[in-house]
Amino acid sequence: MKNSGPNILFIIIDSLRVDRITGSLKTAKTPNLDKLINTGVFFDHTIAPSDTTNPNIGSIFTAQYPFRSGVDMYRNHKKSCKFFKNLNENDFFRCATVPNTSFFRTLTKDFEHTDFIEINPNQSLEDGVGDKLLKQIQLNSMNSPWIHYVHLLDLHPTKNQFLIPEKYNDEKFGKSKYDQTISIIDEWIGKILAKVNLNNTLIIVSSDHGEYISEYTNLIHNIDNLENVFKKLKNYLPFLESMANAGNWQKNKAPSIGTQLINNTRKIIFERRKSKLKKYLTESEIRSLNYRLQWDLFDEIIRVPLIFVGYGIKHVPLIDKQIHQMDIVPTINDILQLPNEKIFDGRSLLPFMKNITPSEKPIYLETATTKPKSLGNVVGIRTPEYKMYKPRLTGSYQTKLFDLKNDPLELNNLAKNEPIIIKKLSKMIFDIQRSDFSKEKELLKKRIRQKRRLLTLKE
Repeated sequence: MKNSGPNILFIIIDSLRVDRITGSLKTAKTPNLDKLINTGVFFDHTIAPSDTTNPNIGSIFTAQYPFRSGVDMYRNHKKSCKFFKNLNENDFFRCATVPNTSFFRTLTKDFEHTDFIEINPNQSLEDGVGDKLLKQIQLNSMNSPWIHYVHLLDLHPTKNQFLIPEKYNDEKFGKSKYDQTISIIDEWIGKILAKVNLNNTLIIVSSDHGEYISEYTNLIHNIDNLENVFKKLKNYLPFLESMANAGNWQKNKAPSIGTQLINNTRKIIFERRKSKLKKYLTESEIRSLNYRLQWDLFDEIIRVPLIFVGYGIKHVPLIDKQIHQMDIVPTINDILQLPNEKIFDGRSLLPFMKNITPSEKPIYLETATTKPKSLGNVVGIRTPEYKMYKPRLTGSYQTKLFDLKNDPLELNNLAKNEPIIIKKLSKMIFDIQRSDFSKEKELLKKRIRQKRRLLTLKE
C-alpha cells in the first residue's frame, strides 16, 4: 500500500496577469487566491520566457529555456514529459485536466487519468470542467501520492468572447469581463481547496503567460462578418478553410491557406481600426489593443503570478525578486527531495522560502514562432533594472530598452540614448545562448564516459 502524500496539485490559469490579482489594477474578488497568498509563498515577479503557451509550459516542465529544450508550437512536445515520468518512477499517480490539443495530449499520454477540456469553443469551469475537476480530486485520495496537473482556459475564451453568468456580471466582481472571470475562477479554487488536505498536498498556482486587456478589444478584433464571407466562399473554393479549423497549428501543421488569408486580412483591418483610435486613446490604451506573438515583450504578457502553499511551507512576505518559470520544477524536486539535473537552466526557490535571498539572474526572452521550422521575431533580456529586446534580423524592427525601476509601465524607450547599456545587455543574450553549447558539450562528454565504461565492462 502506498504512503499517503506528499501530493501535488499544479494549477495553471492560462493568460492570468499578476497585476490583476494584486496591486492597484485589481478589481476582481479573490478571497481564495488571497488566502493562498497570505498563507503560502507568493512570487509576484515570475517571468515567462516567451509569449505563448507551448514553449512556456515546456520551459516549466523541462526547467530549460525554450531555445534549449526546442519545445514550441509544433515540435519536441515529448521533452516536456520527463518530469512526470520521474514522478511516476517515484510511485506518483498522474492525472490531468488539460486542453484537448496536440501538445497536452502528448504531455499526458502516459498518465493514469486525463480529462480533456474541449477547445473552439473553449470549455470553462462553469461549463462542466469544474464539476469534473472536483470529482477527480475526490478520487485522487485513493491513489496517494498523486499529482494533478490542471490547465484552465477560462481567461482564454474563444474569439475573446467572455461568457459571464448573470451572478458575476456586476462591477463588484470586476470592472472588466476578464476580471469578472478571475472572480469566477477564484470561487472554484475555494471549492477545490475544500477537497484538499494542505498538510500532505503541495499546491502550485501560476500561469503560462499574461495577456493584453482592453475595453476596446471587441471593437478592434471582431471580424465575424469577414469569417462569414470566408465560410460562404469555402463552398466554392474548398482550399479556403474557415476559422472554425484555425487550430491546425495544434496538430503540428502549418495553418491552412484559408486561415492564413483570414489572419493576414485581420491584421490589416486591425491596424486600420487601431490607427483611427489613436486620436482618442492614451499610449497605454493603444498598447492594450496589441496581441501576442508579434514584436513586443511587455510585462503584461510575460509577468505572471506564482504561489506555493501547503505541505509544511511556511508563509513569508511577498517576494518581489525576479525569478523564472523554469525555477518551478527544481523547487518541486527540492521540496520532495528528488534530484535536479545539471542541464536545468532553472534553480530551486527554496532559499527564498527560507528568507535567504539569492542574487537575481538575468532572464532570456523571445517571442514565439507562429510558423513551423522558424523562429520568433524578437529576442531579449530582462534584469531587475532593465528590459531590452530587439529583432532577430537587424533593421526589421526597432530595439526597445526600458528602465524598470523608474519606468515600470515601460512607456519610455531609451534604446537610442543608451548604447552602452544596449551593448551590455546584448552580450548577456549572447552569453546565455552560448551557454547552450557548453552545457550540451558537457552532457555529450558524460555520455561518452558512460559508453567507455560499458565497453570496458564488456571487455
